[in-house]
Amino acid sequence: MKIDLNTSLKNNIHENSLTKTMENLTYQQRCFIWASGFYLSEEVDPDFYELSTEEQFESLEQMAWEPFENYRGKDIYQYIHQLAYEIQNKLYPMEND
Repeated sequence: MKIDLNTSLKNNIHENSLTKTMENLTYQQRCFIWASGFYLSEEVDPDFYELSTEEQFESLEQMAWEPFENYRGKDIYQYIHQLAYEIQNKLYPMEND
């Protein structure tokens, strides 16, 4: 089996860059990224926050999970934001409730 060291190195650099970028995000942004995985085919990247609002909405429409593929980006954003808000504020059932 041949290992492409160039690809391996690029992947390692990307992972390190992603980790550093995630460390620079706020708790709210990290929660949004986590919550996005429930509505999209994959979580948004940390550079999502560097996009304009319209670009964010377009990105969400393009990445929408099948049940949400016909939703507007603005609506998908609101769904993700609501789930992230509930996680941030611990508004979910606890085991002993």
